[in-house]
Amino acid sequence: MTRRALHQPASGERGAVLVVVVLLAVAFLALGHGLVLSSRSALRTARLSALHARLLAIADGALLGTIQEGGGPWMDGVSPGGRAGGARRAVGPDSVRTAWRRLSAEAWMVEATAWSEGGPTVVSNRLVWVLDGLERVRLMPAIVAIGPTGSVAVAGAIRGDAVLDIRVPLEGSICAPWNTELLAAFPTGSAPLLSAVESPSLGKIDVAHLLSDAPVQVSGTGTPVPDETGSVCTTERSWNWGDPDRGYRPCGAYLPMIGSESDLVVDGGVGQGLLVVDGDLELRSDARFYGMVVVTGTLRLLELARLEGLAIAFGGVEVDAGARLDGSACWAVHALAAQRGILRHALPLHPARRLGSFR
Repeated sequence: MTRRALHQPASGERGAVLVVVVLLAVAFLALGHGLVLSSRSALRTARLSALHARLLAIADGALLGTIQEGGGPWMDGVSPGGRAGGARRAVGPDSVRTAWRRLSAEAWMVEATAWSEGGPTVVSNRLVWVLDGLERVRLMPAIVAIGPTGSVAVAGAIRGDAVLDIRVPLEGSICAPWNTELLAAFPTGSAPLLSAVESPSLGKIDVAHLLSDAPVQVSGTGTPVPDETGSVCTTERSWNWGDPDRGYRPCGAYLPMIGSESDLVVDGGVGQGLLVVDGDLELRSDARFYGMVVVTGTLRLLELARLEGLAIAFGGVEVDAGARLDGSACWAVHALAAQRGILRHALPLHPARRLGSFR
């Protein structure tokens, strides 16, 4: 009996096996290289996302700080379409810059741009409203604006046919910056005497905020008298409301923002500026006030008292015989413009936290 010979693979079969082994090795090598590239790409994406998140936080923080700080007197020098920028500020290895872009009289776009050297740039922005004195006067519906249920009793005079007149003690040069706009707003030189408004506010700033902003607080009954020491106007005196009769004196350029959280009686004297009263306001005994008045209750002019400017008297108006209210657009703008550094709230006009995106 013969032993069966064992099968020996042919040389062709051995070559085929070798080719398969080589192909598998190449495939595993390619797969490994692909995994390495994928890991590196994921790592780069994660780093870029982290950088974007960091820059976004920087931009949002700068934007919020800028909005909370609000505007200022420089805003009057920016025309619609113009831009006012802030200085570049370093935040660790990154940088941020803020800017204000004026879209219209009271609409602004506040922007914050954050970037990293050699990296991406992130922009965060928000549309905000900021009070403008000229625009508020342009939009005033009448010499006296009252609430829907406000009462009117006029035995004296309310004058709206000379709203652009420059009368003593107002100087013509004071009105010069606004002449063109005021002429466009009041082409006939007149304005309605009375009209209704929905709330006693200045645009989007309500009385509560106006009162909290007012640097000068008074109450009860008092007589405003200019007060100066040497060549300095003593603005810390609460019943010093400027000196409209003598513009050349230290208090001549002082137009305060005055607030009263309850009924107020002005018994004689003279003052100028923005007067806000949460209650009734009574001017009597030849008292004179020049500027803008906002009253939640009734405005009463008694005993030859005089108010020159514009008024919001939500509870109504009473003008006694001999007393008068002379409409003056320039006095009202002058009073509001003097508060630009105080009434600089930037109030969002859009509910979204951010309107911007990566750039």
